[in-house]
Amino acid sequence: MVLRACLAALAAFAVLTPAANAQSGVPLAGEGENIEPVARVQIPGANEVELAGDWAFMSVEKAADGGEGGGLVIVNIADPTRPFVQGRWNASSAGITDAGYADVDLSPDGNLAVLTNSHCSDCKEGVVAWAVLIDVSDKSKPKLLGKVVDDATMDYVHTSTLDGDTLYLNPQVAPFYPQPGNAHITVVDISNPAQPVKTGVIAPPGADAGLAHDSYVDHRPDGKTLLYAASINKSDVIDITDPLDSTWLQSATSTYTLSHDVQPNHDRSIILVDDEGLAGGQLDESVSACGKVGSGPASLDSGSIHFLRAAPDGTFANGGAVHLGTFNAPTNVNQGACVAHVFWQAPDENRLTQAFYRTGAFVLDFEDPSNPQMLGWFVAEGGSIYWSNKPHRGYLYASDMEHGLDILKYTGEGGTRWPATAGPAEVQRSARQGVPYVPIAGVATPTPTATPPATAGPSSQPTPSGSTSGGSASDGGANGGQPVRELGRLRLALTLKRVPGRVGRKTRLTVAFTDAAGDRVGRVSVRRATSKRARILVRGIAVAGRYGWTLKAGKRTRRRGSVGVQKASGLALSANATLVARAR
Repeated sequence: MVLRACLAALAAFAVLTPAANAQSGVPLAGEGENIEPVARVQIPGANEVELAGDWAFMSVEKAADGGEGGGLVIVNIADPTRPFVQGRWNASSAGITDAGYADVDLSPDGNLAVLTNSHCSDCKEGVVAWAVLIDVSDKSKPKLLGKVVDDATMDYVHTSTLDGDTLYLNPQVAPFYPQPGNAHITVVDISNPAQPVKTGVIAPPGADAGLAHDSYVDHRPDGKTLLYAASINKSDVIDITDPLDSTWLQSATSTYTLSHDVQPNHDRSIILVDDEGLAGGQLDESVSACGKVGSGPASLDSGSIHFLRAAPDGTFANGGAVHLGTFNAPTNVNQGACVAHVFWQAPDENRLTQAFYRTGAFVLDFEDPSNPQMLGWFVAEGGSIYWSNKPHRGYLYASDMEHGLDILKYTGEGGTRWPATAGPAEVQRSARQGVPYVPIAGVATPTPTATPPATAGPSSQPTPSGSTSGGSASDGGANGGQPVRELGRLRLALTLKRVPGRVGRKTRLTVAFTDAAGDRVGRVSVRRATSKRARILVRGIAVAGRYGWTLKAGKRTRRRGSVGVQKASGLALSANATLVARAR
């Protein structure tokens, strides 16, 4: 959502009743093409959904009648045809009475959920908990671990972006409101979720108006980490390789009216921006329109998903001027908000699943971004106000703000192409957060019946000699059906007798890895106190083989060597990855 004025209206959807505590799946009907309904779990007030293993995690709006204060609902989807609510955390149980949770993010292992309190009606400075960290390791009994409480430097938090042990709190500063005194993204260390610590901020240069409705982190193969911020009237690209010393690369504009979500595609040749369009009824549903057709109200290209050319460094080509095309939902005039909301991309081809308010769930192919194709669509009986629509283990999970969780199945193309062949969502989530993927314990991941051919792109990385490109047998089809790679665990311990630099400061220590061909396949870094002995532990997953490594302190090389990775079972990497690691 965009405006705080709209939030109270959304809260009216939420009537959380005790009967929902034991809610199980009910039949789901609707209309569409190449998408069939499977089941629905009735959860009034549902907003976002994330998937991992046998569970769907849903953020829930606060009750409009002053009852329960919203929270998290965990749905068991081990059998998608028979889903049921397995666990629930209510804010009121933790003494949080003014909470409206819109956004939810999830750790790759499915054990930590982060809820963002973006729909509180009385957000008292210095008191409101903008985010809560929930221990969901026991899916039946989720419990509060920690809170990020306003410290008078967070005027508002709309969404959060989890990236390993770092949490980014997005302020959704709208340019059409007076700019607050703290227009920045807050950076929080959650390595100890029970005691989250604010470590810094990412602030725009000068008096730049508008910032971060939402954000997306991209760990690039060139070693850089970029944050894409959907900043309402523009889209920002920020180098956060060091989150505490970020570099603003670009603020780009194009034809959209409200930048809601910004992501690069799988090979980083295209940047996607979905438009929570103002003309699509976001401000006034009685005059909404979408469709991009004819000469009337629906001719406006508002509420669409836009495809723009990316430059090699990850920024928008020509400042966002290379607009390749858009897709808008079928014509809808004055029937409620009709805008593109949350989407999810295929890991290795130009396809995505998209949720549209009022208009339903879609599957799109944008291999030709100038002429994107609608592969399937679905609208539930009585209408669908879908917040998100995400694939997981061959099914689609769409969160409906009025009804709850809708489970769908893509049947187009004989069920042999993505998203019918989608693997576990946690595989992609691990890749997004730059952490090794480890299959969730106790969960049997089904293997899809077929997978699409691999799509090569500029970001595809070379593999060490003796291995083949493709996914491991345990990736659930997420790597596009490529030949199985032999994967193993990477472990490297390094010691530096004395960290160079001025006394009382910290120096960045970087370990870069190269494959047998000498091409860089990964890089990790840590900061250590100067004039002291330092130990670095690097752990991760990589294609089996031998890798060279180089340790640098700042820009100066201190040590070189090599490390072997032996084959191990039960591991998986995303399709374009050769080595993914973390350093401590």
